[in-house]
Amino acid sequence: MPRRILVADDEKAVRDMLKDVLVSEGYEVDTAIDGLLALDAVAKKQYDLLLLDVGMPGMDGYHVSEKVSSSQGYRAKIVILTGRDIAMDSSQAILSGADAFLEKACGIDMLLKTVESMIGKAETQAP
Repeated sequence: MPRRILVADDEKAVRDMLKDVLVSEGYEVDTAIDGLLALDAVAKKQYDLLLLDVGMPGMDGYHVSEKVSSSQGYRAKIVILTGRDIAMDSSQAILSGADAFLEKACGIDMLLKTVESMIGKAETQAP
C-alpha cells in the first residue's frame, strides 16, 4: 500500500511544488488549501503524514496538529512548515503535537529526508 501524504498550504505554488516532488518520489499525495479542509480530508482518509503550513486561513497548522494529535485511534506523523521565525514557531509546533518542524526554505533534500525519516521511503512497484 502506498504511503499517503496530505499537504495543507494556502499558497498554490507551494502545494503544487510539494505535491510534484513527493509524487515523483512515489508517494500518494492529496492537498488542502486551508486547515478546515485538511481536517475534512483527515476525517475521510487515513494518511501516514501531514505536512501543515503554519499560517492558513480557517484554521492554522498548529490547531490542525492539535486536533489530529488528540483524536482517538488516528495518528499520522505531522510536520509543521513555516516561512516565519523558526525559533518562535518550533516550540509551538512541538506543543501542538507535531513530530517535526521545517522551514519552507529548507530545500528539497531536507524535506525528503524528513519525510523518509517519518514514514519511510515510498513503496515502489516491482517491474
